[in-house]
Amino acid sequence: MTTIVENDLAVTFPNSVSARRFDDGAIHGLTHCMKAVDFIVEFPDRMVFVEFKDPQDSAAPEHQTRDYIAKFKSGVIDDQLKTKFRDTFLYEWASGRVNKPIDY
Repeated sequence: MTTIVENDLAVTFPNSVSARRFDDGAIHGLTHCMKAVDFIVEFPDRMVFVEFKDPQDSAAPEHQTRDYIAKFKSGVIDDQLKTKFRDTFLYEWASGRVNKPIDY
């Protein structure tokens, strides 16, 4: 069982094998040219790319929450998520770690 934490959000994956933070530039060193998902969780039969988004973050100013929700509704966030998936997949594939299906 693995629990991953991002700020005040936490998710537990009962049947997972491992989990690692991936959006830390010290891990892959490519933040200048690639985007990254927050975590990669591995299960016996698949990998899961996890991206945390918390539009109801109580610490965020109200105008930031409104702006985020507007971006989400407009589809801008979808484009950002696609880029994070693509770049993370390419990095993991080039590193020889993609050997099972990926869920996002």
